[in-house]
Order: sequence, then structure tokens, then C-alpha cells
Amino acid sequence: ESEPTSRSAETSTGQTKSAEDLSPFDPEKLSRLVRVYEKMRPKQVGLILDTLPDAQSVAVLASMKDRAAAQVMASMEPSKAARMSQLLVERGRQ
Repeated sequence: ESEPTSRSAETSTGQTKSAEDLSPFDPEKLSRLVRVYEKMRPKQVGLILDTLPDAQSVAVLASMKDRAAAQVMASMEPSKAARMSQLLVERGRQ
């Protein structure tokens, strides 16, 4: 028997999943990820965030510069962008 690792696992689409490695609650990893995303086109980032769990997406958006986050959210699916807006407001209250 082999134990599942907390590293990456390949999905059926060939993408690498690493939810634990990209945890929004690890400040160092989150900061690095945000720097990478801020160098990408907002539309590309929006497509990626559309596929991530809400907790990770909102952590990324909350850590981005306002202008970059706005451009990314404009390119996201409207229902996901609406959830992100609500979650960002809730985070501001904490």
C-alpha cells in the first residue's frame, strides 16, 4: 500500500493539483503565487481562479493590488466574481 502524498496529484485533464502546496493560509506561498499572477494577463488569472476553491481564490484576490484584483475579477465567471466580492467584504469585517 502506498500512502497518498500531500504533494501534487495529476487530474484527468493533465493539470497538476496541489491544494495543500498552494494553501492560501501559508503566507509565503500565497505571496509568491500572487507575484506570479500579477505578472500574468488578468484574463488568464481569472480562468485559473474560476477553477480554484473559493477560499484560495479570495485569498489570492485579497493579497493582490486593487487594480490587478479588479481586472482579474472582471474576467471571472460572474457568479464566481459575485461570491468573491461577498467574501472579500466579509474578510474586511474580521
